[in-house]
Amino acid sequence: MPDSRVLILMRHAEAAHPGGYRDHDRPLTTHGSRDAVAAGRWIRGRVSTVDAVLCSTAARTRQTLELTGITTPVELVDDLYGGGIDDIVDVICRAPASARTLLVIGHAPGIPATAYELATTARLSSNRPGAGEPPADHGDDAAAGVEPDALQRLRHFSAGAFAVLSTDGPWAQIGERGAELTEVHHPED
Repeated sequence: MPDSRVLILMRHAEAAHPGGYRDHDRPLTTHGSRDAVAAGRWIRGRVSTVDAVLCSTAARTRQTLELTGITTPVELVDDLYGGGIDDIVDVICRAPASARTLLVIGHAPGIPATAYELATTARLSSNRPGAGEPPADHGDDAAAGVEPDALQRLRHFSAGAFAVLSTDGPWAQIGERGAELTEVHHPED
C-alpha cells in the first residue's frame, strides 16, 4: 500500500472528579497517570513513529499526551472536547497530509464511536464489489451479523484505551473510505 497510514484514536486516561474544578480542567488520577505512561510505552514499542498529534484542549487529554512520552508536533483542537463522530472525522481530515501515523486524543463517547464508525465503513466498503474484485469474505460471523472481537472491544472503551486503525488513503478521505481496525488496547490488557 503506497499511501498506508496508521490512526490511533485514544481516550484520555482516568480523570479525577474533584470539587472546585470545571470539567475541562479535571486532572488525571494517579492510576490514570500510570495508565498513560504504559499506553505511551505500548504505542512507542508497537506502532510506527507518531508523526502528528491532535489533542483535545482539556487538561486530562493534555496530561495523558504528556505522560505517554510521545514527542512530536501537537495541535490542540477545541472540536475534540465533546466532539461527536462528524466533528472528530472532520478534525482527522484536516490532519497534516505528510503524517503517516496520527494520534488523536479525546473523550468518550466520541473517540470510540469514531473508531467504530470508521471500522464499519471500511468493512462495508470491502464488501462491495468494485473494479472486478469479488466481495471480501468475512466468514460465517459476518454473514450472521456477529461483530469481530476488535469491534466488540470498542463497546466498553475504558479510560486510557486506544484503537489502532489503518487506511490506504489520505486523511482527507477517511470519512468516505473508513479505516481497518487492527487492534484495541485497554489499560488492563
